[in-house]
Amino acid sequence: IFSAPLTVFPSMKIMDNWFFSDMAPTWKRFTLEKLGRAVIITLAITIAVVFSNSFSKFLAVFGSFLCSPLAFIWPAMLHMKLFDQTRKSRIENQLLIVVGIIVMFLIPIYTITISW
Repeated sequence: IFSAPLTVFPSMKIMDNWFFSDMAPTWKRFTLEKLGRAVIITLAITIAVVFSNSFSKFLAVFGSFLCSPLAFIWPAMLHMKLFDQTRKSRIENQLLIVVGIIVMFLIPIYTITISW
């Protein structure tokens, strides 16, 4: 109960800035921000209820599809962008990106076809 605000707050602030950055800080903006947060939380609860029997498989599909770029692809791309690349490090980064793309698509397909 106490950890939910800590995990939801950063994403909600990003969403608020993305959707409402052009609006002045008025009562309308405040209400729309809170309504958007309520919709997101309601959507998350609905997904959890609908997939309650196979929620672990649901998390496996979306977790592997969404976390593989975070674990493999983005660090390699960031490293390529920030540092001078030797031939060896460029090949290593590109290999890591390819592995990340393979994992990103292979694990959800495996979870859907074999485990579900």
